[in-house]
Amino acid sequence: INTIAKKIDTSLLSSDEIINTLKLLIFIDESLDEVDLNEILKYKKGELKAKNEVFQGYKAKTGEIEDTYNKLREIKMKGVIWGYYDFNEDRINEYISSKLKDYNIDKNTEFVIINFILIAQNITKKQINKISDIYNISLVKKAINGNEICVKTPLKYRDIHWDLLVELDYISNQFISKGKE
Repeated sequence: INTIAKKIDTSLLSSDEIINTLKLLIFIDESLDEVDLNEILKYKKGELKAKNEVFQGYKAKTGEIEDTYNKLREIKMKGVIWGYYDFNEDRINEYISSKLKDYNIDKNTEFVIINFILIAQNITKKQINKISDIYNISLVKKAINGNEICVKTPLKYRDIHWDLLVELDYISNQFISKGKE
């Protein structure tokens, strides 16, 4: 986490701020002193019985990313967006040498590997387009039933065939470092 903060030139939240943000993100009663995330996640998995559609990020788009989270909250949908960011230089160099070996890549440019997946119920094309615009990532429908993916975490499931290499500047505004916004 310190590496990510240094790469995008931001400060880290305190432990209390992180816990409060997690409580907000998973809709946990903020007055609770102790939170058993395993129990909460078991409960949340029970909500996944409805049909979930899966959309995968396949292309990074150019544009300014600003106020990502407030814009996202305006979209009335039931779903989750997972964004994976890999700052590991060895994996980035491996990606470049294996997938982009025929391209002239500027050695002075800093890169990040990203992978986005959206899983949602009854989502409209208009909502998908808004999400795509917010994150500057083009999304394509990957699967009709995403329940198997939903019960896993982004750390356990990632389809590396959909990894994208982007310049570090692309993701700098997607991280919030202060407050609950």
